[in-house]
Amino acid sequence: MVYKYIYGTSGNDNIKLGNEKYIVFAGEGNNSILTGNGDDYIYAGAGDDVIFAGNGNNKVYAAEGRNRVTTGSGHDVIYTGAGDDVIAAGNGNNQIYAGEGRNFVTAGNGNDLIYTGAGDDLIYAGNGNNTIYAAEGRNGVVTGNGNDLIYTGAGDDLIYAGNGNNTIYAAEGRNGVVTGNGNDLIYTGAGDDYIVAGAGDDKIYAAEGNNIIAAGTGKDIVYVGSGKNQFIFDGGFGAVTVYGFGADDLISLGMGIASNTQLKFTISGNDTFVSAGNDLLATLKDIKLTGGNIVPLPAPIPTITA
Repeated sequence: MVYKYIYGTSGNDNIKLGNEKYIVFAGEGNNSILTGNGDDYIYAGAGDDVIFAGNGNNKVYAAEGRNRVTTGSGHDVIYTGAGDDVIAAGNGNNQIYAGEGRNFVTAGNGNDLIYTGAGDDLIYAGNGNNTIYAAEGRNGVVTGNGNDLIYTGAGDDLIYAGNGNNTIYAAEGRNGVVTGNGNDLIYTGAGDDYIVAGAGDDKIYAAEGNNIIAAGTGKDIVYVGSGKNQFIFDGGFGAVTVYGFGADDLISLGMGIASNTQLKFTISGNDTFVSAGNDLLATLKDIKLTGGNIVPLPAPIPTITA
């Protein structure tokens, strides 16, 4: 099918199109563009644009402004310039590039690639193997089940990743990271971070700061930098191996352990084993302890709201 070309004006255009394949050029202004089910190309200049593209493999380019872009089920590519944008992409393997600003991005089920510029962004991605890059700012990132790769820049970020083998890099700041069941790899930069990993064999690297870490059940490995860290140990399958545990670090009893349980500290070579009865909870590498600072559980991580 041959593409049809549609040209707007330099003012505020209202363009409504059917289910054919269109290439739309809307100039500067506060434009409204609606296309049907077809593989469309939409170009909108600077301004506060509202764009609805139906089912199809669409490409949308919206320049600077407070843009609203919605696409249906299809493999869509969306670019927006600087501004506070709202982007909603349906099920499909979408690529979304949002410029600087306070962006709100949602993507349905599919293997999505999402970039957001500097600003306080909210990103929701559904089930699938998603890749997300959120630049500096106070970002909130939520993903469904799948093997996700998530990067966030410097700032106080909240990250919730579903079940799957996730890889998460959160730069400097007071970050909160929660993952579901799976073998996760988590890196956090300097700052007071709160990390909760679900069941699985996880690896956690937390840099300098007063971090709170709950690695969950599984054969987990945790590396921490300097600071006063708090570790939450769960009972049941698996044990945590901790590198960098300091004499000022704290221990809390997590799931599967009664609050009045007496812990046992056993030294073997340069390491200390922490047990609850016959249940090995943790191995503290390169430190010899005969007891620990046992404290109550901390408050939960805040939730993300739009």
